[in-house]
Amino acid sequence: ALCEDGYTFSFYFRHGDAPDVGHKDLALSPTARRVVWLVQRLSNDWTNVFMDNLFNSRKLFTALFREKSKGHGVTRTNGRGVCAEVIQPVEKDVKKADRLRGTTKAARLINCPECPDLIATSVYDTKPVHILSMVADKVEWGVKERHRVWSITERELKSMKFLRLNVISIYNDFMNSVDMSDQLRNNYRPDHWMRQRKWWWSFFLWGIGVACTNAWKIYEVLYDEEAEKLKRNKKRNDLPTKWTHAEFIIELINDLMWPEKSKELVEKRKAAAASGSSVRSKSTLKSGKSFSSSSTTDLSSQEEVESYLKNNTPDSITDKRLKNDHFSARHDGKRHASIPLFNSDVRCQYCYYKWKNMDEDAKKDATYMRQNRQNVRRCLVCHVNLCWLCENDWHGVDISAYSV
Repeated sequence: ALCEDGYTFSFYFRHGDAPDVGHKDLALSPTARRVVWLVQRLSNDWTNVFMDNLFNSRKLFTALFREKSKGHGVTRTNGRGVCAEVIQPVEKDVKKADRLRGTTKAARLINCPECPDLIATSVYDTKPVHILSMVADKVEWGVKERHRVWSITERELKSMKFLRLNVISIYNDFMNSVDMSDQLRNNYRPDHWMRQRKWWWSFFLWGIGVACTNAWKIYEVLYDEEAEKLKRNKKRNDLPTKWTHAEFIIELINDLMWPEKSKELVEKRKAAAASGSSVRSKSTLKSGKSFSSSSTTDLSSQEEVESYLKNNTPDSITDKRLKNDHFSARHDGKRHASIPLFNSDVRCQYCYYKWKNMDEDAKKDATYMRQNRQNVRRCLVCHVNLCWLCENDWHGVDISAYSV
């Protein structure tokens, strides 16, 4: 079940000669041998394996059955073991092809102990679709419902019922899991903008991405199991707030980059959880109502910037918030995006916070800090208003360490 949610159990890079997996009598292709090698890594019996038409054939399904697995997926018609009675040729005449839509043919292989009950099915849609399956035990039409389909006549979104073969439903439902790992890995990958001049660099980054995705799926399952155990035993759920995928990845990166700080951060979160605070990771998502609307706000438009500032008030700076990691991203070592505030009524929040915590004599010498409105900018990550001097101080940047 974990693999269906995006966990990568095993992989095989397509390079060099295909592995020797036995089954010499079947004369498997190199591609099929790689599939069998992956199946041989599985520890459980009778796993359902879903593949696209590059792989599927009667020979491969026979080898999978010998390995105590079952195959299912669309297939090509040439040399794949699909019987001639099921194959539907492509009709090039548009009107004839339209009349053929819905035409269904099916056959079951019998008296073959090494590939029992293999079903071959074809249905003519916009073009013929052929499927081989050892997972389905029958072929039948079912009624499905698709929500929110635009109706041309009624000019609104409506639900629509339609017919679909069960073997196609099985394929559509479970092939989604094949792409799940790639989808999760692509959500937060650092190499979209990188050109891979070294061939091994792509492999390395892919491996890091898969490891991060697998770690996230394991964390998710273990967290849910622990929460369910507490609920079943009617105990108070004192688990920390569950991390999102983005928070988990950022936390993982922080631990890899600064392993010496991991224990300190864990203790901070435990203390915050004990005090009843909401504990999140060191991600920018906590301050992040920060800039959750960045994808829809045009920062080059003064009108949209003003609208964003009006609808998103800054977070106040207090002792409690500084201690309980509310502004956890302020010292993350990254350059935070900010936008200038042209409103003369906006003061620097950090200047005011520091002024409030001074003794009375110091306050008299630094009265300008109480209402400092010079060159104030909004940090879009920490979500506070800072002057140009406090912007460095707030983020822990020692400007004396740099020379011009």
